[in-house]
Amino acid sequence: MFMTEVLGRCSLLEQRVADIYSQFAGSLNDDRALASYWLGMAEEEKHHGKILAAEKAALEVDSDTGYFMPEFSAKLMEMDALLKRVEEKARIGVTKDEAFTLALELEQSELNTIYRDLVLMGRAAVKLMA
Repeated sequence: MFMTEVLGRCSLLEQRVADIYSQFAGSLNDDRALASYWLGMAEEEKHHGKILAAEKAALEVDSDTGYFMPEFSAKLMEMDALLKRVEEKARIGVTKDEAFTLALELEQSELNTIYRDLVLMGRAAVKLMA
């Protein structure tokens, strides 16, 4: 798996996290401050996805696939499984405490480590967006 594929898949994973946080905002909309918090979290995750997509596009402009990163395949599969589980819970609806527990699990997951690593490996112009 080359860096461009990792970047593309991670960008989609970040968008899925944003969608989860948006669902939390919708299911907890009786508390405006809390709904606003979740929408802010969703925007942050969307921003992460855009940064990764920009890095992927920058590589593709140069017809560069980036580094070969075989270790990321298993990590991305784990993240996909985690997100599927959390997405199902978010679809059903969650309490405030459940939302925070699930968000903590997501924020402490490998996805944030992968995001940080990819940004650190990326181009200077894209790092400025982070």
